[in-house]
Amino acid sequence: MTVPSTNQPPYTLTSGVPLGGIGAGAVELGRDGRFRNITINNNRCADTRIPVSPASLLAVRVATEEGIYSRILQLEFTAQKEPTEPARLKSSEYEWRGLYPRSDFHLTDPHCPASLHWSAMAPIVPYDAQASSLPALLVRLRLANAQSYPLDIAVVFNWENLVGLTKARVPATLAPIVPEEVRPKAETWGVAAPPPEETPEGEAPAAPEKNGLLFGDLAAVRDNADGQYCLAVRPHAGTSSSVLTWDHDHLGDWRAFWSAFQMEGVIAGAALRGQAKKSGAV
Repeated sequence: MTVPSTNQPPYTLTSGVPLGGIGAGAVELGRDGRFRNITINNNRCADTRIPVSPASLLAVRVATEEGIYSRILQLEFTAQKEPTEPARLKSSEYEWRGLYPRSDFHLTDPHCPASLHWSAMAPIVPYDAQASSLPALLVRLRLANAQSYPLDIAVVFNWENLVGLTKARVPATLAPIVPEEVRPKAETWGVAAPPPEETPEGEAPAAPEKNGLLFGDLAAVRDNADGQYCLAVRPHAGTSSSVLTWDHDHLGDWRAFWSAFQMEGVIAGAALRGQAKKSGAV
C-alpha cells in the first residue's frame, strides 16, 4: 500500500510506532528516525515517560576505494552541540512507512553505494500472548551491494543509558554497562552462530568476541522497577562485532566515537577520555 504524499505526517511529529511487548513498555520510532516516548522504566504515564533519547542512534558506513559514505539514520542529533560533522539524513533521502507493529525505512539517497532498508518491530505474534508480551525490540538492517566491486559496510547502534530514568527523575548514579558475549541458540534465531576458530598449537585461545552489552546490575534491580536491558547483535558468518561504552556528553568522546566509526568502521578502538558510561554502542 502506498500512502499519498498529501497524507504523510509531518517530519516533526513527536509520536511514532510503539515498539515493545504488550504490557512491557514501549519505545516509539517515528518518521524522523528518533527514539521517542520511552516507557520501559515503569513510567507509562504522560508526566513520567521520556520524551526523546537524545543520544540513541542508528548509523551506517559504506566504504569504497573512492571514499566513505556515512549517515546517522535520523533527521536530528541533539546530544552534542558541536559534532564533528556527522551527516544526518535529509527528508528527501529516505521513505518511511509506519504500520504497527513495524516502523520501516528505505534509503533513497543516490549517493549511497549500497541498497539499504531498515526496520524496527515489536514481537507481536497473533494468538500468542506469551510471545507478544516479550520485553523486546527487534531492529533489522538489510544491505545489498548495488555495485560491481566489493563494499566495506559497518553499522552501529548506540543506546543511551536510561536505566532508572523517567521524565522527571535521574538516578544519582548511572547503572553499569557490561560487555558480554551473547550467543543465542540456533533454534531461537533460525540460524547457527559461526563456529569458533581453531587455535594454533601452543597459542592461547582468543578471547570471545563481544557482541552485546548489559545495562544495569541484575542483583540491584531484581526487586524494583529500574529494569535491566541487553543490546546485542546477532552473530553472522563472515562478519565481526565490537562494543563500546562511552560518555556522549563529553565532546572529545563524541568525536573519538564518530571518527573511529567513520574512518575504520570499528568502534572498539576509539580513544576515550570521559569517565561516565552514559551510552553503550554495538
